[in-house]
Amino acid sequence: MSRLHPAFCNVRTFIRIAIGATALLLASCTLLSAHGPSQAENKPIDPPQSGILHLDAPGATVSSPFFLRDRFYGIALSGGGSRAANFSAATMQNLDEFGLLRGADMISSVSGGGLAGAYYALNSPAMDWDVLRKKLNTDFLAMFLRRWAAPWHWPTAAFTDRTKTDVMADVFDEVLFSRKTYSDLPSNSPVFLANATDITAGGERAVFSNEYFLNTLGSSLVDIRIATAVATSAAFPGVFDSVTFQRFRPANIFEPRFGTSQWQPPSYVHLIDGGASDNLGVETLWDAALTELYGNAFKSMPDQLAGKPCVIISIDANAPNTSARFERIADERSGTDRIFNRNIFDAIDALFEHRRQDTLIKMGLAQKEFGIFASENFGDMSENYVDRTRVGTFDVPVNCRPESDAVRCHVDFSKPVPPVRRLSFQCFVWHIALDEVAGVGVKLEDSSTTEFVSGKYRRGGLVRLERLVTQTETNWKLSGPENCSSEQLQDGLYTAARVLVRDDEKSRFALCDYILRAGLIKDPTLCKKQFAPTDVELGVIAKNPSLVNFAAPVTRTANLPVRCVVPQNPLPHTEH
Repeated sequence: MSRLHPAFCNVRTFIRIAIGATALLLASCTLLSAHGPSQAENKPIDPPQSGILHLDAPGATVSSPFFLRDRFYGIALSGGGSRAANFSAATMQNLDEFGLLRGADMISSVSGGGLAGAYYALNSPAMDWDVLRKKLNTDFLAMFLRRWAAPWHWPTAAFTDRTKTDVMADVFDEVLFSRKTYSDLPSNSPVFLANATDITAGGERAVFSNEYFLNTLGSSLVDIRIATAVATSAAFPGVFDSVTFQRFRPANIFEPRFGTSQWQPPSYVHLIDGGASDNLGVETLWDAALTELYGNAFKSMPDQLAGKPCVIISIDANAPNTSARFERIADERSGTDRIFNRNIFDAIDALFEHRRQDTLIKMGLAQKEFGIFASENFGDMSENYVDRTRVGTFDVPVNCRPESDAVRCHVDFSKPVPPVRRLSFQCFVWHIALDEVAGVGVKLEDSSTTEFVSGKYRRGGLVRLERLVTQTETNWKLSGPENCSSEQLQDGLYTAARVLVRDDEKSRFALCDYILRAGLIKDPTLCKKQFAPTDVELGVIAKNPSLVNFAAPVTRTANLPVRCVVPQNPLPHTEH
């Protein structure tokens, strides 16, 4: 019998070793950790860190151990993928033009809004808005897919605990954050808080703050990447994986969390998209306002919470009508939907929308039904105009409970049961929402026929603009109506922000008057700066104009599908 060539034997041996190693890895599911021994993103607190925990990452600290503030000014950025990232950046840029961003103490973000919020927190006060705008037109989804699907990534995906969310965090770092951590947040920038949802705690909010990491995880936030926080906040169920953090609990309860090497058996939290608990990001600001203005613990039951100035600006990129393209289709399924139907995402969006409406109602900004006072047709578009409220003051309810060592207070909308006592404090809120663009031009002056026609023409442009931006998809790239380029969609989002801040003088002036009375500004000149109304020339038409007259008369905007055409006159550029 002939002998095998030595080279063949070597190859055969290598194949056997490879098969054995593969079988071993598969049998153990995951042997290799990309996140360290605990397979979690965080590490326990080292003894030398214990005394300075509240000082090591001031850019994510809600409560100060030394003093209470005499004012609170918070910005909330909603979720919504690249649509939210661009709209949040554009709105903050317009607020900055009127001096309404520089005084912000805190930015609370969810999902896509976190791209703009974190970038601003890292780069203000020397902020270059044009650079951010260029970065936010990136196709993050394509970058993610190239990394995830690359053959050299397959062993990592198969044999380590590295997740799709980790890959997206790396994409965010490459484009925006350069692997910066919470220790890199400047002390003179607003506190940045990314919101996630803890699926191991019944869907409670989990906030990337020093307080959450200290009190819940027994860990430090200082080494956590900004990109990890933003990607966790955007870990949409079914698309991205949850992100794991370990709770480090001392085995000896009499040796509290610092200076011990003995820990209880491992316990973990798993975090997903923050939109599941609050897609607006405002509830974190309610809690932070109470903590920073009044504190959470008192020696005795307080009689009242004194009226300190409190401002919340809610930048809302919610687009409740992104499924409008299905309104005239009997079977909305695509070919792939027959294998896995993507209507699960429509169901999640519906839950997010219901949660959003409940939050707006708590702030006095939404109603179950709106009374229509005008309904008009603009050629191939129609619009039902409703009287919505975008600004106002609301009571934040606080329940205070006597405990053995102090009276503990927290924001709570549930009815108090004795001995719990209900108190409250007031905040001014301005809700800047994508789906209210057309409403800014709702009223027309009848002073002359020329002005009436001009006003109606402008309002028709706003109707088309609202159609475009609310039909921009929730995705990690700018995509939406038929034939629309990412540049057209970005221009639309930036123009919508310009309309909602510049042109909505009623809301902006109301905020200016409030902060002037509160002593937050001395001169309202910049804040009340006026411009000519924005004229929108937009290459958008109804996708099927023949169907426009068949829209059901409902109390909310009838958002029929649109498509883009080559505009004769482009959208106005929104550089300042």
